[in-house]
This record gives sequence, structure tokens and C-alpha cells, in this order.
Amino acid sequence: MKALFKFFHYIEITTDYGNVEGLCAKLKTDPINGLPDDHHELSRRQHVFGKNEIPPAPSKSFFRLAWEAVQDITLIILLVSALVSLGLSFYKPPEGAG
Repeated sequence: MKALFKFFHYIEITTDYGNVEGLCAKLKTDPINGLPDDHHELSRRQHVFGKNEIPPAPSKSFFRLAWEAVQDITLIILLVSALVSLGLSFYKPPEGAG
């Protein structure tokens, strides 16, 4: 499966950019040596192409996490069972019964 994914990825690069050399030409880099070591050139490329980082996803608040947890069917069943158990713990059968 991984090989098939690599094959389709290669086909996508080939059709969109011509080949690997075409992709390198669009990125203005050398396919053999890669990026230059010049700090000025790297700063320029970072300005043109952007930083190579994924911004962190915003974290969820405690209340948002609690709300999502309350909507889980297993937790709902446990909460109902706990309430039934609590209600039955206060029940006292009549003295003459039994």
C-alpha cells in the first residue's frame, strides 16, 4: 500500500511539475546540492515561500472537553446508573414487609 501511495505521489509530481527537476526548478533549488548555506538566501526563501512549520492547533478549554465527554453514550449510561444507585440507597423498605 505504501509503495502504491509513493507511485501515485510520483505520478502527481510528474504531471504537475514535469518531473523532479521541474519541481526543483519551480522551487529554485538544486536537485543535487539542495539549498545553499547562505543566510541571506535562506532568509529570502523563507520570505518568498514561508516558514516550513505547522502552527499548533488551538487547545480546547476544560469546559469544552467536559461537554464532549458528557455526550459520550457510555458516560451517559454510567451517570444514569449512578443516579439510580444513589436513589435506591435512600430507599428503605417498610418494616413489616419481607
